[in-house]
Amino acid sequence: MLRAITDKRRVAEIHRDFIEAIRRALGHSAPLTIGYKGETGQMPAHYNDELWFISQLSQNSNRFWDAYGLNPDFNRSNNITVEINIPVEGVNRTISALFAEAPDTQEVFLIHRGKVGGGRPGIGKNAFTAWYNGGIATIDEKDGRTTDAYLITSLRDPHMAENVVNFVKAVSEFKASVISAGKGHRTTKIEAPGFDFHDEFSGKKSIPARASVTADCNHGRVVSALKRYLESKAQLPGQRLVNTKKIDLALVKSSQLIHVWEVKTDVSLQNLYTGIGQLIVHTMGQHKCDKTLVLPDTPNLSTPFIAGLASLGISVIYFKLGHEILLSQQPQ
Repeated sequence: MLRAITDKRRVAEIHRDFIEAIRRALGHSAPLTIGYKGETGQMPAHYNDELWFISQLSQNSNRFWDAYGLNPDFNRSNNITVEINIPVEGVNRTISALFAEAPDTQEVFLIHRGKVGGGRPGIGKNAFTAWYNGGIATIDEKDGRTTDAYLITSLRDPHMAENVVNFVKAVSEFKASVISAGKGHRTTKIEAPGFDFHDEFSGKKSIPARASVTADCNHGRVVSALKRYLESKAQLPGQRLVNTKKIDLALVKSSQLIHVWEVKTDVSLQNLYTGIGQLIVHTMGQHKCDKTLVLPDTPNLSTPFIAGLASLGISVIYFKLGHEILLSQQPQ
């Protein structure tokens, strides 16, 4: 269990270092026209080609106001995709985010409660929580209560900025899917009809071990990279890639599962056993459904283990973390 960081001085220091790291990663700064609460105005922003953000201490509430958007445009007003606001001190569950640490190592994580806002029907915490399948950690908030919230990134992760970008993109995709569904368009994020899953493999992606907390901050990035990797390959007409709260990624045709992928960001025995079990349970009753476990490329798995997976009808794809995530049939 992670522990919320609530001390005013420590929060300020961590926030300052986090913002500086994001600014360095983005590399550019300039005034940007931002649309906010029905108004527009120029604000000092930091940006690169895909992400912009602004950060300031709110004058009217106990929070740092950190707003993020995609694809900065200097010729028009830019809409905020998501706020990742941090309380200045103490516990405030109405504020979207917080810093939390692993008690044994003091490794600090940026956490989000799922309050994504948006001002449209269907866009809010409950809908986002039902839609998003990112890693979740349990937080001791030091007031006698615990909270489950989404991991965005470890502040020690060399890919911290990429993890933040991935979360902002996920929120943007969620909002777009709600709007599209409201117009009668089919989204690519569904609870596919006709699938029946066992309860023991449903629910949240809770992260019990310290090593898994750190690794699982990259889970969303890997799933997104896997989707792009698969989309680059030819697909038969009528098939589409979907993901649900229970399946990381699947290829479906109508209500028939064609292929299921399960992503594990570390190769602990618990994760391997869980991944194998998920693939088998999710494909029960689905004839001729392929199953693939997606794993980090190190350490290498033994030949007998790979052969054992093959005997269960499970293949393996490997990924290598970097600024871009590389996927292949063999370890890099």
